[in-house]
Amino acid sequence: MSDGAPYYRASCKILNLRHGLYSLEIRKLMERMIQKDRTKLFDNYIPCIKDECGEEHAETLLKSINETLINSRVKAEEFIEKTLPIIEVMNMIKFTRRY
Repeated sequence: MSDGAPYYRASCKILNLRHGLYSLEIRKLMERMIQKDRTKLFDNYIPCIKDECGEEHAETLLKSINETLINSRVKAEEFIEKTLPIIEVMNMIKFTRRY
């Protein structure tokens, strides 16, 4: 079962498996769950340290994170473990500059 993307159909054909499609309702529900998890992960582990973070800045940050994950093929946990110390240092710098 898949959402109908061509690579799923091709993979099933190569492996001689039957290919089925999820209904539109199920696909929307699955996408919503995935998006919700991504948003929660981003908000919890990768907060913006700018005082006023604009939409453009958030989009740039998301793109760079996605490219990092895709290009280096790291697992999410590994990425978070490597990123959190950097964010903590940046937050400390921001905090000391304010006062």
